[in-house]
Amino acid sequence: MIIFVLATIVVFVSNYQKKGTFEELVLNTYLDKSQAKGFDAIEMLDISDRKFIYKVSNNINVINEFLSKLNELELVEYRSGMPRNNNNLKTSQKRYAIFLENRETDEKILIHIWTDKCISVTVNTLSITENKENKITKYEYDTKTHTYDIINGSIDFDYLDSLYNSLKELS
Repeated sequence: MIIFVLATIVVFVSNYQKKGTFEELVLNTYLDKSQAKGFDAIEMLDISDRKFIYKVSNNINVINEFLSKLNELELVEYRSGMPRNNNNLKTSQKRYAIFLENRETDEKILIHIWTDKCISVTVNTLSITENKENKITKYEYDTKTHTYDIINGSIDFDYLDSLYNSLKELS
């Protein structure tokens, strides 16, 4: 009986998928762990174009508008071996990598848009450890990547195309 209960718990825990909004699962986690408590740049790269042209804006209103669009999405964390939401996926001719950055600390969130219902997110935060006795300060970046299925809402490719076209080319 004990073995059955333990096996059930192991199966349940290994199949647990985190659910919530982009804000709950990604943004708040970033803000809790990061040294910087905001972003000062948004960069976009059209990864479907082999020219790899980065475009950027430092306009906080552009950053906030983009975040508000993401925060409307409800996500479920994809785990290897779990069924994916592949019904009626929409893709664009373009694929985007979008960086929300704090240039002072070099902390960032990188979002890969795969389809209107699937994104990968890499969160890069700075950890600072001080050893006052030996006068040593250690700076270390912690990077975590997760893939999410979008269960409520979808990626607006027209908005992303418009955003990309409105940004300035990084020289």
